[in-house]
Amino acid sequence: FADSFNVPNYLGADRYVPSLPGVDPDFESQWAVRLQAFIQFAQQGGLARYHFIPNAGSWVTTRDPTDYSAADGVMIEGLAGWGYGSYFELADWQLQMDRILSLARQEKIILAQQYIDPEDVGERMFVLGSYLLVKGRYSYLNFEVGMLPEWFPEYGLPIGSPVDGMPENIAALWDAAWNVYRRNYTAGVVLVNPTNTTLTIHLGSTYNQALPNGGGFVPEDGNISAWTLSYQPVTQVTLAPNRAAVLLSSVP
Repeated sequence: FADSFNVPNYLGADRYVPSLPGVDPDFESQWAVRLQAFIQFAQQGGLARYHFIPNAGSWVTTRDPTDYSAADGVMIEGLAGWGYGSYFELADWQLQMDRILSLARQEKIILAQQYIDPEDVGERMFVLGSYLLVKGRYSYLNFEVGMLPEWFPEYGLPIGSPVDGMPENIAALWDAAWNVYRRNYTAGVVLVNPTNTTLTIHLGSTYNQALPNGGGFVPEDGNISAWTLSYQPVTQVTLAPNRAAVLLSSVP
């Protein structure tokens, strides 16, 4: 694992002494070449038997030329937003989803993490929904609160597996009838609204909306039996901006 493995001025040009250039395509291109060369180095010789996974950060800098495809996967630190209820603009969300899909389609490892307020269930479901849109064979999700052990009941959501394989890009999941991003799973459907408009979707039949109860730091006795998923029958759902719904065909 290689932390902060991206063009350094993307992390804040003024955090270095002397300061790095704020925007400099030549500087950034040269750094991208060095990063890609190190990925190739890490895949050779005695290192070849190890998985090399760089931390690409949120990976939403539009001018970022770094190609991570030679790595075994990437960590996305900041899935679906900046963290703690601060969300991307739609174009940045779409860019991140497309970049994740470009690697997930190659069956690369995706370590997706977001920093959350455990009491903000709406944020948790939006991050989860975004994750399920781009989930590949080797994708993993982590909600980060602190350094102690954590658990969230939605980790065990029994939604099954994607029905139609990996989409080419996030646009392929746009449902024009419902005006949301949609991905079908064997046990249900995921709906995600990353726009700034509140949407009401008439489902046409009854689904069971998954709602997590509890979650966060694991208590000292390890008892998380009160942390469960409940299911509410719905024929329509209203999604505020940056919200998602996971709907199961039947109650487990």
